[in-house]
Amino acid sequence: MTGPKTPRLSKSRLAAFKQCPKRLWLEHYKVVEIKHGAAAEARFAVGNRAGALARELVGHGLLIEHQDDLGRAIAETDMWSCEDAEQPIFEGTFERDGVLVRVDALLPVRWRQGTAYRLCEVKSSAEVKPYHYFDIAVQKWVIEGQSPRLRIKQSELVVIDKNFVYQGMDDYAGLFKSYQVDHAIGDELAGIPVVVQAARKTLRGKEPKIEMGPQCTAPFACPFIEHCGKGAPPLPKYPVTLLPRGQRLAAELIAEGYTDLRKVPAKRMEGVKSPQQRRVHAVTVSGSPYLAADAAHELAKLPYPRFYLDF
Repeated sequence: MTGPKTPRLSKSRLAAFKQCPKRLWLEHYKVVEIKHGAAAEARFAVGNRAGALARELVGHGLLIEHQDDLGRAIAETDMWSCEDAEQPIFEGTFERDGVLVRVDALLPVRWRQGTAYRLCEVKSSAEVKPYHYFDIAVQKWVIEGQSPRLRIKQSELVVIDKNFVYQGMDDYAGLFKSYQVDHAIGDELAGIPVVVQAARKTLRGKEPKIEMGPQCTAPFACPFIEHCGKGAPPLPKYPVTLLPRGQRLAAELIAEGYTDLRKVPAKRMEGVKSPQQRRVHAVTVSGSPYLAADAAHELAKLPYPRFYLDF
């Protein structure tokens, strides 16, 4: 367990540290009120709904509650995750060296050595994203260190299947698909002790001095942008971080001295492989909407009535 000089960390706190050490420090010491935008609140709601649907599709299982009593949640999880357990465990709670995680689902499977579990992390995304690997690696690291008798046979990221078609009647069978990621998270898993140490060192010190940059918006918009922006030059209305799937490209452009997407020369974008990124740049510079040449033809083929859904 943790002492007063060893702040408890969580998966989300470690993810915040990886995005920006200053974000972790501000979250921990609550220097300013956290302000989540509408997009972030919507993302949280969708994530919670996805988790609830995943539990419904699994069926009967043990839900570990006690959100306000984590010690009790850990004890209850330990009691149910014994070697001969045969029921799924939802929101199982574990702690290792002061790092606490709650796991979306542990699904029991028969193994040659008895009962083992599939570790499932549910995401409301339609695809596996790079930062998802760290999330599930933290969980696996904590479980294997805190509960040696609880064997993880495989680790899975569960995402929305883009080919799913809802037929009504609250039937969501087929909504999710799973990806086994044990091989993919090897490097993340090995590096977690270093991340934990570095995060603790950050919390033992003063507020880190870190200039604003791409980390402010990737992989998510930081809730402390307003705080960090005080006294700093205003961010451009159209930052280079607007480029879709362009975190690496944005970092390159910033290193070259470009922060405003409108100031990036067209010649600089000629070598960019992504046509979508080139298109977004061109539209941002021109200020004129882009309409694909064949859009009208494709739209004309759609029957009525039509329903429009914007993400």
